[in-house]
Amino acid sequence: MFMLFFLIVVFTKLNTDEVDILKQAFRPEIIIQSASRPSVKSSEFDTFTRQFHQDLMEYFSTEDAVIQWILSPFKDETERGRLKAYLDTLTQDDVSDEELRKLWWSSEADIVFYDGAELRAFLKRVRDRL
Repeated sequence: MFMLFFLIVVFTKLNTDEVDILKQAFRPEIIIQSASRPSVKSSEFDTFTRQFHQDLMEYFSTEDAVIQWILSPFKDETERGRLKAYLDTLTQDDVSDEELRKLWWSSEADIVFYDGAELRAFLKRVRDRL
């Protein structure tokens, strides 16, 4: 409760640019651009999505093996923690399935998800492995 009160007081004393910087520090944001395409704001998520190359499913037969390989670049606990926090933010209810799908499609992933709900469920399983 104190933290919420503190944030409200701080936000009322700051100018708009400072508030935007603080908001980004407290929650990784998905920014919806004018063409309704979200842009990725996390370098860990960029690295994560680049692991989804076109031949991925030929090399691994189980989702478990895919997730293990996809997370293999994240050896540092700090990076893993940032990716987990970002995935947690993405999979919350205030991010619609459509926004989530558009974010994924705007990434460098070669593997596509046509259903935002399926993508959300997959990202939650990945998040739970971090």
